[in-house]
Amino acid sequence: YQKEYKLEKRKSAKMFHDALVTFAERRIIKMKIIFISLIVFMFGILIGGIGVTKLFTPKILHKEKEIFKFKSYYDMTRQWIYIYQSGNKIEEILKTKKINSIAIYGMGDIGILLYEELKDSSISIEYMIDRNTLGRGYDIKIVTPTSKMKKVDAIIVTPIFEFDEIRSMLEELVPYDIYALDDLIYEIG
Repeated sequence: YQKEYKLEKRKSAKMFHDALVTFAERRIIKMKIIFISLIVFMFGILIGGIGVTKLFTPKILHKEKEIFKFKSYYDMTRQWIYIYQSGNKIEEILKTKKINSIAIYGMGDIGILLYEELKDSSISIEYMIDRNTLGRGYDIKIVTPTSKMKKVDAIIVTPIFEFDEIRSMLEELVPYDIYALDDLIYEIG
């Protein structure tokens, strides 16, 4: 009987041991599954983050560039209003530079404002330069940047954000002085 008891005890111990091993193995397997799931989850977050960054970074940079552009136009326009209210005009700075005839590059809002300020002044606006030659109701000659341009003392570029590119293009076409409008405005004020 003692032998059977020992044998039974061994079987019980072996079953208990097997159960523990099975429990431990299952626990290890669960831990491995959790660990692998966490790694896959983190990898997914990483890949998603890279994807989102690649998707939105160009849009964000474009928006920041636009914000900077409009802030530059705002600052220039604010300064222009300030000097105008102080009794100074762009005509005066052009006269000090011995500029009597000009062409205005750009028929956007800023170009039209410059035209309106100078049209009744002693500065002769010979023509405006724009890629779009539709007159928009103004009684002034409009030429494209690649047209033959009548001689003027200076060309004033109103799209200040693209000034470097426009100046480079114009310097290849004409020998006239080329000014950015904001440089003239900040020189006055």
